[in-house]
Amino acid sequence: MPIVDIKGVGKAQFPDGMSVDNIRSFLQKKYATSNQSSLLQAAPQTIEAYEPTLTERLGQGVSDTLYDTGIISDRYGAQRIGENISAIGEMLPGIGDAAAGDEFGRAAAEGNLSGMAMAGLGVIPVAGDAVKGAIKGIKKLDNTAFFDMSNKDLAVQTVKENTENIAFNIDDPEILERMSAYESATGKKPILQFTNRFKTTFVNADGTAGSVNRKGEYTEIFEQDAQQFMRNKALTGNKKRIEAQQTPEQIEAEKVDYKRRRDEERAQYRAEQDESYKMQHTAPMRDGNPSGNDVNDSFPGIYSGHASDYSTGVDYDQKAINIIQGMKGKPERPVTIYRSVPKSVKSINSSDWVTTTREYAKQHMEGEKGWHILSKKVKAKDIATDGNSIHEFGYDPVEK
Repeated sequence: MPIVDIKGVGKAQFPDGMSVDNIRSFLQKKYATSNQSSLLQAAPQTIEAYEPTLTERLGQGVSDTLYDTGIISDRYGAQRIGENISAIGEMLPGIGDAAAGDEFGRAAAEGNLSGMAMAGLGVIPVAGDAVKGAIKGIKKLDNTAFFDMSNKDLAVQTVKENTENIAFNIDDPEILERMSAYESATGKKPILQFTNRFKTTFVNADGTAGSVNRKGEYTEIFEQDAQQFMRNKALTGNKKRIEAQQTPEQIEAEKVDYKRRRDEERAQYRAEQDESYKMQHTAPMRDGNPSGNDVNDSFPGIYSGHASDYSTGVDYDQKAINIIQGMKGKPERPVTIYRSVPKSVKSINSSDWVTTTREYAKQHMEGEKGWHILSKKVKAKDIATDGNSIHEFGYDPVEK
């Protein structure tokens, strides 16, 4: 059907075989007024034959074929599918390339409309070997692919990676009802829909998005959240597309490679964490500091009624004081020392900071992910203090 662009009115379709003169005459009669000459009087400037784009021709061809072959029984339903295909045509793998003149573009011009119509019913992209060729060698995406990408470009990428979620030919009445509510609330026809048990999220060609819940209530999705939603869906869809082209062996090999890279990153993190741990200030050694069996020089009066002077305000202060007083004059007395460390550290070593109370070690690992507490039985003579705290000692074994 010829399409005519009528200035001030819009585009209109006319029957095949109707000449330009007859179209002009019809429009002159329809829009002429008694007080002025017809807007259509100067034919070259007023009525021009409109040349549809490839995607518009594709959409119209799909619409006509669906209706003419009886696949869709009502003209409106067929036209709606055709309009949606036109709206998203530039975004689809294969069709977007077709507009630039690839094999599918020539195939569309030659007119395999039946195949295109079936594609429009839910298996896009389908256009024989042309589209299959467009999918081969799918580029793997990561978050860097979206740097500096506009909202519209992000929507295009999301469509390319999620063609099964294109918002047309939906036969689920619940989704259709939500889409109707969405269109009423926004005045926009979405190009994508993603549905879960709670809501349907719609994406528009301009990169805006919104959702409708089971009650039919519309919620706007703010720009930043819409961008993140599209990025996530593009990455997920890209992964599915790639895996669809791979053998089970290739998929398994990628999983193994991912695990290897993840383990290497974790090992590097642990090494950095360990290095930071090792760079902490040096613990006191016996050379120049009293050992655990006689700490009076560091804590004067701790053995003679002034121990409370060294309390730190925690409920296990007295436990630490009792341990110190129990070691007095007994260099061979066993004592348990504790240290909080990263998971990768397996032993307490000479020159490490230690404590005589588990509670103090536990307090010092708060906020550290993946840390644990080590303990070790030593002798009173193997630990030393600089008097900084009744809970802190340096491990300096006599027998090394």
